[in-house]
Amino acid sequence: MTTLISPDEYAEMHRDMSLEEIARVRDGLIKDIRHYEKLKRSDKAEDAFELTRMNCDHPVNFPPSMQYEHNLSCLSAICELMAEKWDEQLLKEEGRS
Repeated sequence: MTTLISPDEYAEMHRDMSLEEIARVRDGLIKDIRHYEKLKRSDKAEDAFELTRMNCDHPVNFPPSMQYEHNLSCLSAICELMAEKWDEQLLKEEGRS
């Protein structure tokens, strides 16, 4: 069974990316979160989960609500990483680094 990595591990996996690359990761998480919320409102979240399960290259063994909560936690961690990268970028631009 596949396990979910912690949000901190998720952010750490992206630490060496540029701010722009991390922003794309953030945007992907937001897209997935919004997709689930839209399906949940239409009561189709479980159907979408089964479709994802069948079309994935790796086993997806987590219910949609768990994936949703995990995405929210990862989004938080990615946003914290973005804030760190933003600060680093500002320091470099100001010549303090």
